[in-house]
Amino acid sequence: MGQKNVLAFLAFFVVLNVFSQEWKTHRNAMLECRADFLGEPTITTKKEQSEVGELDVQMLSYSCKDQTYMSVIKTNYPKGTLIKPKTVLDKAVKGATSSVNGKLIQDKGDVFNGYPVRKIKIEAKGIALFINIYAVEESIYITQVVCAKDNEDLLLIEKFLNSFDIIKVNKD
Repeated sequence: MGQKNVLAFLAFFVVLNVFSQEWKTHRNAMLECRADFLGEPTITTKKEQSEVGELDVQMLSYSCKDQTYMSVIKTNYPKGTLIKPKTVLDKAVKGATSSVNGKLIQDKGDVFNGYPVRKIKIEAKGIALFINIYAVEESIYITQVVCAKDNEDLLLIEKFLNSFDIIKVNKD
């Protein structure tokens, strides 16, 4: 078997392994979104004080056996405080980077269902964080995967991040 055939076989095996795992779509009415997890996520809710007032934070999170952590976070802001999505996303990127004392490796702007998104990668003290931040009306959604830098399963990371979808947006 030639080297190209061996590489093709190994690539096929890796893809097959990621997609053969037990992914489950979790729909959550409170977060108004869905995402695929490798198991049943834990649901957490809390209130946080910020410079714009009280924030309502809801999170779905799941820790894999290999110490990979995946989550979806929705933060509801007081009405009228998210009038400049670009500024909010800039602050979120800066906050995510500084909160782990990390280095911003990748930062790409995008659009998701008409809403602005930032797709970032941060590296810090042996870990890698892959984060998508969405500004959706009066809410910020964050999808993230945190893993060891030497255990970046890009297919798993992309499958999780790409599985996110908004299932309902409240409009007054």
